[in-house]
Amino acid sequence: MLYDIFDFLLREARMKICETLEIKNQDRVLDVCCGTGAQASFFSKKSDFVYGIDLDPIMIGFALKRKTGANFGVAYAECLPFPSGFFDAVSISLALHEKDEQLRRAVVSEIKRVVKKNGKIIIADYDTSLPFFVGIIEKLAGDYHFDCFKNYLFKGGLEAIIKENHLEVEAETSAVMGIIKIIKAKKYEN
Repeated sequence: MLYDIFDFLLREARMKICETLEIKNQDRVLDVCCGTGAQASFFSKKSDFVYGIDLDPIMIGFALKRKTGANFGVAYAECLPFPSGFFDAVSISLALHEKDEQLRRAVVSEIKRVVKKNGKIIIADYDTSLPFFVGIIEKLAGDYHFDCFKNYLFKGGLEAIIKENHLEVEAETSAVMGIIKIIKAKKYEN
């Protein structure tokens, strides 16, 4: 199955995201745009309180079949159904490049809203210097998707998102031959 292949290819990134996040057993963790639930599955090995949300009910169906300790539900990433400051850690992986600029802003704003003061945020997505084949793969996903991808790169990728959203970088690493950048950040304290 295609999703199993992607999960296999992204295993290294999933493990690095989990290690970089440094979650504890009692931490409440949210995986935004969780897709098949692969990342939430890694988190559920470290914490008893893992939630994954995705807009696509088919993806949530795949996530539920994993039978991990994580809870999954259908929700809009730009309108998270959780109270402010509810989570100790929030992650989003390989999803921001798929969204137009306005939606990217709304999603990151919601992530900041639901994470606790001094909570951890992990954002993992494409680095801006990519091999040619990545662009081809993104083009195959459709015109809207490709336009969002090009805008994400043009606007400066994760570095620009971090700066625009006033996040403080605590750690940075990469995975999958440097194609995926992983940034651990927190909100600036006021």
